[in-house]
Amino acid sequence: MSSCAVAASRSDVRPTLCFSIIADPDPGLMSRIMGLFAKRALLPSYWCSRVDGHELTIDLQTRELDPDAARYFAACFRQFPAVHTVLTSEKRHRGNP
Repeated sequence: MSSCAVAASRSDVRPTLCFSIIADPDPGLMSRIMGLFAKRALLPSYWCSRVDGHELTIDLQTRELDPDAARYFAACFRQFPAVHTVLTSEKRHRGNP
């Protein structure tokens, strides 16, 4: 395989977009967050939620969003009344520029 072909195949791989949401422990929040994905026929590749005292933390990851869509999702998460903090990050995969 030529080096151009390898570079082209690597650029097709999307990074994993990560969200960490800290909120009041509102059970309806989880369905509202998942609803944003469901409306677009998407599923997060990873979801972990936990309640510690009076705080709900949801960590999720997806490779199905482009950076603009990820910013939109984060802005939507921040509008939910129970949400205090939304952190985002991008995880690049080995060999991905």
